[in-house]
Amino acid sequence: MTDRELLDSAAKAAGIGPLDWDYPALEGHGMFFGPRLQRPKGVVMAAMNKYWNPLADDGDALSLAVHLRMLVDADDLSVNGMYFESGDDRFAAVRRAIVACAAAKA
Repeated sequence: MTDRELLDSAAKAAGIGPLDWDYPALEGHGMFFGPRLQRPKGVVMAAMNKYWNPLADDGDALSLAVHLRMLVDADDLSVNGMYFESGDDRFAAVRRAIVACAAAKA
C-alpha cells in the first residue's frame, strides 16, 4: 500500500476527509492533507487549510492513535498487537505503525 493509500484509509477511519491532494500542484510545495474547507470572503487560502500527515508529524500520529483508541507500545514497536521494524528511526516506525493500524480499521 502506498503512503497516499495509507493516509487516505487512516483519514477515513478517523472520520477526517476527504483529503485534498490537489493543493501541492496549485501552490508548488509539500503535500497537503486535510479536508478542503470553504473560504470565507477576504481570508487568505493558506489560513483556511490544515496540514495533516501522521506519517511525518508526531502530534498528528498521537492524535490519530488516541482518537482510534489504539494501544501503542513504543518499547516493542507494536500498535494494537501488530509489530513493526524500526530501522534507524524508531519515531518514524511508530508513526507508520499507527497509520497502518488506522488504515486497517477503515
